[in-house]
Formats: sequence, C-alpha cells, structure tokens
Amino acid sequence: MMTKIKYLRNSDINREKWDHCIDNAVNGIIYAYSWYLDIVAENWDALIMEDYKYVMPLPAKRKMMIHYVPRPNHCQQLGVFPSPPNEKIIKDFLLAIPRKFKIVDYCFNIFNQPGFPDKFIFKKNVTYQLDLILPYDELFLNFSTNTKRSIRKAQKNNISIIQGVSMSEFIKLKEKYTKGDIPPWHYTQLQQIMIHTLQKGNGMILGAYTAENNLCAAAFFVRSHNTAIYLSAFSTEEGLEKRAMFLLVSHFLKKNSGHALTLDFEGSNIKSVAHFYKGFGATSSTYYEVRRNTLPYPFQWLKQKQP
Repeated sequence: MMTKIKYLRNSDINREKWDHCIDNAVNGIIYAYSWYLDIVAENWDALIMEDYKYVMPLPAKRKMMIHYVPRPNHCQQLGVFPSPPNEKIIKDFLLAIPRKFKIVDYCFNIFNQPGFPDKFIFKKNVTYQLDLILPYDELFLNFSTNTKRSIRKAQKNNISIIQGVSMSEFIKLKEKYTKGDIPPWHYTQLQQIMIHTLQKGNGMILGAYTAENNLCAAAFFVRSHNTAIYLSAFSTEEGLEKRAMFLLVSHFLKKNSGHALTLDFEGSNIKSVAHFYKGFGATSSTYYEVRRNTLPYPFQWLKQKQP
C-alpha cells in the first residue's frame, strides 16, 4: 500500500515546519531550506508526509502551458528529508509527483537510495567529499603529487590567501572568467545566496592575490549540517598559471582541519574537474538523478531552460 503523501503548492507550505524538518534531518543540506529554494526555484512546491515528518521539495515551473520539474542551478542535490529507512518511501514520493508535471529531472541526495518505478529512468552522478577530522599534516599526506607540486608553485609565486573578498568583485570576475553562455539570472541567484549566507555567517569568500595585489582566484563556500560546500569559484588566466586555486583550497583545509566538517566539492562527472578534487584526497559519493518524460511522443525532444 502506498504511503499517503500530500502535494502542496508553494503558498500552502508551512515554512517554520519545513525548516524545522531540514534542521533536524541527518541528511539535511543547505539546498533544502525554504529561503534557499525561494532563490533558486521561485514558487517551488512540495510533497509532505505525516505533518512534515518527511518532505521533498519540487522546484516546479511552467512554460508554454507545460508543467515540469527541472534541476535548479546552484542546487546539486535535493530529495527526501530526513532520509527514510527504506527504498519504499522514496519510491512512494516519486509516484506522488503529480502527473501534471510532464517532464521531471530530479536529483536525490547521497543518503537517498531510490526505488525506481516504471516511467522513470535514472543515472548515477558523483560528488567528491573530504572529511576534515584529521590534522592538516595527515590530510596533506593524501594529496596527489601534482597537487603538492601545484601548492608549492603557488607559494613560490607569492600567492596570498585572504578572507573577505567583496561580493561585487567576486561576481564581476566570476562572470568575466566563466566560459560558456551563462544567463544574467544565474549571477543574480548567486548574489542572493551570497547576501543571505554572508549576513548569517554561514557563507565565506576566500580570495587568492598575486604579489601585485591582483585578485586571481576566489571561491565561495556555504555551510550547514557539518558540511561546507564549494559552491562557486573562478580563476583568472594568471591564477591558473600560478596555481592559485590549489593554494586556496589548501588554505581552507588547513584552517578547518581537525574539526567534524566535510568539504563537498559539488561534483563532478567531468574528468579534469574530478581530477582536481581527487588531488586533495577527496573520495566520490554517488547520488541519483531520475527523469520522467510523459509528453506526447512528438514533443519529447523538448528541453526546458530556466527561468
């Protein structure tokens, strides 16, 4: 028998109960808080079981009269919170997604092991994580030879790491040095996340500066539930040449080592990016992406783009 799960529109969601559920979830993650979803998935809906005992956000959208559930930007994993004790509950949540959503592209979190009902296809994605409980010297032993070499090169190039890069400078250089056609709303969302987390004290920007005091690389980290997420970063051409990002990440690890904290690099399936993360001793964790497309056959090729 299928567990009773309610579908709620955005205006009917009790934000206090929702965030209390996320606060106390063993698999809680910053992406799942109501304020975060308001930024990356405006007017998101939800599936609720037993008065917020279990919740699942649905970043719902509508375009050309088609209701769909896309993967929001700046939001690698969602899923069911807290992580249920068996696959059946995950399967029930998937089956509870209203049929009006003709396209579903959804990522569960690493603690969710979904059961996959008919009409859903799935694939495995990976994120790379590093437990920082060990002292830095012991973490350093697990760095790759190339990573150690790159850190030393950055030090020889007199790269210095400073906390407190301005948000405006980060956004400006991120936009300048990010490859590809990135729409303006991407940076608007990022700025809103920065404003919220920097004010609340669970966001931090680290910058790498040259000897001439030029910002050549920076990274933005957010924290919740004993996890720091490497949410956004960039390097200038000079920063790449001088291996600035290697020293920046090393600096973060040194400052946070010996604590019950996990650094989540947020991916990636791209080999070169994954190689960078693995170079610091990070190991892969699997999370599942599930998809459903119930559009009439001639229209199943349609792809959705935000916003």
